[in-house]
Amino acid sequence: ANTKRIFEKTGAKIHLRGRGSGHNEGERGEAPVPLMLAVTSDTRNQENFLHACELSSQLLQTVTSKYPDFCKHHGHSTVIPAPL
Repeated sequence: ANTKRIFEKTGAKIHLRGRGSGHNEGERGEAPVPLMLAVTSDTRNQENFLHACELSSQLLQTVTSKYPDFCKHHGHSTVIPAPL
């Protein structure tokens, strides 16, 4: 829902890739690289691309701030990610 909102505002696509993403790269499964967020755009509008990057960064900051409460609620140990 969040990535769709970014797409609707900017036309840029947001993809979660790498270990832990759940995205299979064909027969080999997840890409054997660290988890990453990829922002791509088919349009040549740099302003929209940069806006999509900013919205993605804000989304990552929100997720990071909510992560400790999520872990606590689900009975997981909390490992706080390094700041962006």
